Amino acid sequence: MSIQSEITRITAQRDAMAAVLETTPPAPAALSRCSEVLETLRQALAENLVTMGVEAAATESLEVLVPKVLRIPQGDISAEVFLATALPTFDVDYGFFAGGEVASFEGMCSISAVCKATALRLTITGVGATTLTLTGTGWTVETAAGEEPEADTLTATYAPVGGVFRVDGQAALDGVEITGDGETAVTASIQVSAVGASGTVLPATGATELRFQYKATWSTIEAGSPTWGDLEGRTWDQMEQISKPGAG
Repeated sequence: MSIQSEITRITAQRDAMAAVLETTPPAPAALSRCSEVLETLRQALAENLVTMGVEAAATESLEVLVPKVLRIPQGDISAEVFLATALPTFDVDYGFFAGGEVASFEGMCSISAVCKATALRLTITGVGATTLTLTGTGWTVETAAGEEPEADTLTATYAPVGGVFRVDGQAALDGVEITGDGETAVTASIQVSAVGASGTVLPATGATELRFQYKATWSTIEAGSPTWGDLEGRTWDQMEQISKPGAG
């Protein structure tokens, strides 16, 4: 039986009990006994979560503690584990982002297991990487220029108190959004990794290509298929700004 199915079963039992209580109010003594049992179970759940490596406190309510069951590491909880797979490309028209478009990382990297990890890292390496803006709840960002443009990097780190768990880590990755500066072309790759408690970097499988384009290139011309009528009356600077249809 999976953890999710067990939670579903417990929730169904709770709802059924609530329905019975609405129609047949219990005697005070029975109600007091139910409260004692629930309190014992709540404290035991908090202790068991801590034993399984999940941060929890005996003062937390059941509403807070029960969802934390999904954070219990699977398999050998003594090992540092990060199993995740990144998609190779974004599902974006013509293969690149243009003016006014945002690269959402939702669904781009799926975490299947994580254990004893203190942080997630999202590293963007390539031409124009330092001009990007990355936002997301809980992420901190640093940029560094390389000796060559291809070595420019943007590194984002998600390091919550108590470590990284699969559900929270997945939500953090899905909440990442990346935008360009509207001028600088970007050709880079995104690598997701986790940092184990020992400091070991555990990379996800695969990397994601990221491209931003703003000025006219063969790919933007092909995407937009401009006619001579589209170009008539434009200055050279205006023609340089031709991008893909619908962008900007």
